[in-house]
Amino acid sequence: MPRPVTSREREPVMSAPIDLAPAPPLSLVVLALCTGSDDPDRWWPTRRASRTKHRTYAARVCAGCPVRRACLEYALAAGHEFGVWGGLSEHDRRGLQRRPR
Repeated sequence: MPRPVTSREREPVMSAPIDLAPAPPLSLVVLALCTGSDDPDRWWPTRRASRTKHRTYAARVCAGCPVRRACLEYALAAGHEFGVWGGLSEHDRRGLQRRPR
């Protein structure tokens, strides 16, 4: 009769690899007006009450950003679901992706 396998004899459990979004191009990191922002909540608001205020702020900053379009294209291609990218919130980006081309 075979003996039961003990926990020490089992194969280690491997977790599935995590799909990470590619890092943004260096030009976005260097040239973006949001780089060095002292308040990450402005770009990734965590409380529902502050989202509108922070989106408005982010949209103003992004409107004058030299890499706004590249930032938005990166966020769409990388599938970023949260935060403000290229001046658009996650809700705005989902709307863009639903529109027929």
